[in-house]
Amino acid sequence: MMIKHKDNLHFDNIIIGAGAAGLFLAGELNNKKNLIIESNSKPGKKIIISGGGRCNFTNKNITFNDFQSESKTFYRAALKAYTQNDFIDLVSKNNIPFYEKKLGQLFCNNRSKDILQLLLDRISKNQTSFMYETSVTENLIKKENSSFILKIKNKVYTTDNLIVACGGPPMPKIGGSNLSARLANHFNMETIKFRPALVPLFEKNTQNFSGISLPVKIHIKNKNIEDDLLITHKGFSGPAILKLTLWAEIGDMYKINWDPNNKLASLLRENQTKKLSDVLSKFLPARFTEYFFQRHSFDDTKGPHSKKILNKLIETLQRDVFLYQSNEGFNKAEVAKGGVSTKQINQKTMEAKNVKGLYFIGEAIDVTGLLGGYNFQWAWSSAYQASLNLKN
Repeated sequence: MMIKHKDNLHFDNIIIGAGAAGLFLAGELNNKKNLIIESNSKPGKKIIISGGGRCNFTNKNITFNDFQSESKTFYRAALKAYTQNDFIDLVSKNNIPFYEKKLGQLFCNNRSKDILQLLLDRISKNQTSFMYETSVTENLIKKENSSFILKIKNKVYTTDNLIVACGGPPMPKIGGSNLSARLANHFNMETIKFRPALVPLFEKNTQNFSGISLPVKIHIKNKNIEDDLLITHKGFSGPAILKLTLWAEIGDMYKINWDPNNKLASLLRENQTKKLSDVLSKFLPARFTEYFFQRHSFDDTKGPHSKKILNKLIETLQRDVFLYQSNEGFNKAEVAKGGVSTKQINQKTMEAKNVKGLYFIGEAIDVTGLLGGYNFQWAWSSAYQASLNLKN
């Protein structure tokens, strides 16, 4: 355990978690005495590995419809108070070069460490201390009168405000856990079960077709997703599938349109005497057509093909029905759905309604965004919203 602080063990704020939300919050609270407790040996591990090492730090096109939660309004106040443009301005003012990849996704030109260093540079070294390689458990935290008391390694720490910013269970190898939910339950707050999101799916009979990638449209409930799908040796992945798992639950049916540009119907009818796979391969990967024909037991023969056969093939290409049976779990999930119920938290302050001085920010709350920088923005926005109350 590495401890960096003075002998006085009382703090204005103790922040659990040195991730995106916790670090951003500390940078907003330079007028207070703060302690950040982190289970890892270094801060921002998830930041470092995000976006393939370039950190997809926000998205230009964020709307309220891009977030999943039990509440359709809870997250609006925070996202209005601190927008993607505010964080883009912060990145620009600190001379961090970035670029737009696609669909509004913004990445560092160089490396994710640029964002982490930005967050650390904003934190006053005189006001904020860090405690690394330190695990916190709910049974060693209690509240007496107006203070929270934490017993850690035979020492007692007290604080006026306890801020839970330790995220959720995804990526357990770098510290992901359900601690935030346990802490909420410890203080008699309702939580919603964490489920993996932005996660690859298991699907049968794909092992011989691993590596195939193609653009698709997916329909799930009232959502339409347009992006790339990747077939893996275990099932489906790629951005289209990861986005699907934000809106879908295990047991849901979803439909894939393998012909998102609507070119195959006319092409098949114009070439009804030719071998079906030869026609499809003009717009689809040849190995995919093999997978598709195997999946549906279509006879890949030369024509002429009847209108009935062509219509059935076109219908299946455009509305291929799948059952969401299982996913690769928290080890592969980028984020989690669920967390502390929004009913338990004041949306204007991020403070627990039933416990004064207890705050939850970032992924700890039942607010989850789309793939593409949305969850980082929720971290920045929710932390900023909390800071407005904590600065007073």
